Amino acid sequence: MARTKILRAADGGAAKKFKQGEENTNVEVNVTSSVDIKGHEQNVWETATGSKDLHKTSKARGIPKGAIGYIHSHSNTLFAVSRIDVKKHTIEIVAQGKVNAGVHTF
Repeated sequence: MARTKILRAADGGAAKKFKQGEENTNVEVNVTSSVDIKGHEQNVWETATGSKDLHKTSKARGIPKGAIGYIHSHSNTLFAVSRIDVKKHTIEIVAQGKVNAGVHTF
């Protein structure tokens, strides 16, 4: 599984550059993923930091065994999550799915 780091400002905006002596308030999220999350980093970051909740697995068909929920990103893309630690800002994504005519499928 690939490892990715997503860096954002504490409010979720673009990461800020700080001068020497200034407090760094950026938040880094560590992502382990078996699928490409490019273009969906903001949704993953928000979920890993607790800004957004995971969706319940009962709403999706074919969700991978061991998944605890999923992220519903833009363009009807889904990401199954097997582990998340909001305090440590870590998340593990195990599968990608889609929404077609309202049906959530992995």
